[in-house]
Order: sequence, then structure tokens, then C-alpha cells
Amino acid sequence: MGYYTSYSLNIFNFNNGRIENISEEDFKSFLIFQLRKISEGAKTSLNEFGETENSCKWYDWKEDLKELSNRYQGFLFELIGVGEETEDIWKAFFLNGKCQLCPGRIVFEEFDIAKMKE
Repeated sequence: MGYYTSYSLNIFNFNNGRIENISEEDFKSFLIFQLRKISEGAKTSLNEFGETENSCKWYDWKEDLKELSNRYQGFLFELIGVGEETEDIWKAFFLNGKCQLCPGRIVFEEFDIAKMKE
């Protein structure tokens, strides 16, 4: 059966430790095209703009993005995943073939009597 996740991909320039938006949408589309070319999972889950096409079983996302980020160094790739289970939300950052995985956290405010309304 498998586990389904929805994905979205953002791409940024990474210059001297600064994160900047890519100025040319055509180049962002080119990078997404390259990812979809090397990865069946990306082809199924992401459209040409890096947005969720379908929830899918893309088990090799980490290896695929590491490969892409190694090929196109100097770009920061941010993959966002939202799984089937309520608390399964995460971001993964890829830069020059390396990965940082950041699990999401759900945080609730503490009770405050001053915020009570009718």
C-alpha cells in the first residue's frame, strides 16, 4: 500500500551565506525540470512550478535532491512534505549535496484568562 506525502519545492540562490530569491523564474523551472528528469517520484509529485501535483510515495526524495543539489551547487533547495498523519510536517534543505531535515512541531498557546471571550 505505502505512505502518501504531498511535496512542494522552493529554490533559492545561496550567495556568501545569504539566501536570495532566484531572479529568473525560467531558471527555477529549468532546475525543477532537471529534478523531474532524474526522479520518477519528482515527476509524479511535483508540477513544473515545484508545487504538489499529487500526493505520492516518493521514497527516494532525499537521495534525488542531494544529487540535484550536488549538480547545481550554490542553490538552496527547500523541500516541504506533508504526510498522511496529522503531525507529519517537515522541511528538508539541500545545499551542495548535503541535507538538513527539520521536522515540524505543533505548538499550542498556554491558557490565558485575559484572552477569554463570550
